Amino acid sequence: MSGDSDDGRKEDFNKLIEKLSPKGLINKVQDLVAPRPRFNIDKPRYDQSTFEGRFKHFYAIVNPKNLLKSDADLDRAKEIVNKFRQGDALLDMTDDEIWAQKALVDSAFNPNTGEKLLPVGRMSAQVPSNMLITGAMMTFYKSNPAQIFLHWANQTINAIVNYSNRSGATPISATQIGTAYVLATAAGVGAALGLKHVFRNANPLFGKFVPFLAVSMSNSANIPIMRFGELSMGTSITTENGKEVGISRIAGRQGILQVILSRIVMAIPTMIFLPIVIDGLEKRGAFKKMPKVVAPLQLGLIGTILLYSTPVGCALYPQIHPISPSNLEPELQEKIKKLPGPPTTLYYNKGL
Repeated sequence: MSGDSDDGRKEDFNKLIEKLSPKGLINKVQDLVAPRPRFNIDKPRYDQSTFEGRFKHFYAIVNPKNLLKSDADLDRAKEIVNKFRQGDALLDMTDDEIWAQKALVDSAFNPNTGEKLLPVGRMSAQVPSNMLITGAMMTFYKSNPAQIFLHWANQTINAIVNYSNRSGATPISATQIGTAYVLATAAGVGAALGLKHVFRNANPLFGKFVPFLAVSMSNSANIPIMRFGELSMGTSITTENGKEVGISRIAGRQGILQVILSRIVMAIPTMIFLPIVIDGLEKRGAFKKMPKVVAPLQLGLIGTILLYSTPVGCALYPQIHPISPSNLEPELQEKIKKLPGPPTTLYYNKGL
């Protein structure tokens, strides 16, 4: 027993000498200063399995302040993120500063294609663009020419947003983009005029809901039209580590449906609840002495509500959405079963 104890003490003593040797000290210093990521920047900062985590994630992305950044700022943010991803510790930056740069990248670049999006196509443009268009729709809902112009403008912006924030897994030609744009805008304008005719003799309050119904119907047409490639060819299915295992039309359809529902939810507070509140205040004579205050008040409230309803709508579902292999096409299921250590959960980018 004493021999074993002596051997153990000798081994501990040798380890201590090794650590205190010049070589051991050099290795320790190298461990301390070696560049290494402090966190995985390719994963969202907040837990995406909870609504709160998704809300915080999307609030940083859709923040309108991101639009104020120049191309140079965005390129610098992308460079910083790439450096950190490649192992640069960026010791002169805090975690919060690095995450802020990542939020800029997520707000301005398509995550699949890497292309820089047009400002109007970014989710950070949703609040200012929807504030102006929604406010105008609710103010001029009785005018046919105004409604035609506003729904054309709205669907034009939506077409750009839907194309910009597609999953990026399937290519789309200029001809397809043009055809999809014409069909989508025609659907939006047609829905607005048709619904206005249906509700022409209804209670004036219901007339104020026509823009919401038209927007919901046109979104249901615009999004799948602009992302038709995902319906016809499918979207990329990956493992948790981002390795592609196939293309799925089922996931493509599911992602598009989720985006449609998200966009409708974004619009409900401003286009359903707010008209009811404003109508109630008008009936009580709240604006009798200052009728001109209604439009700017309504516009300000729309902007404030959209600042929160936009990330709420986006947060209904994770952007990188999990899906069980058993819910995919049979041929894709067979392909996955043949993989070494077949994954039980796969992922697709639903878009925004």
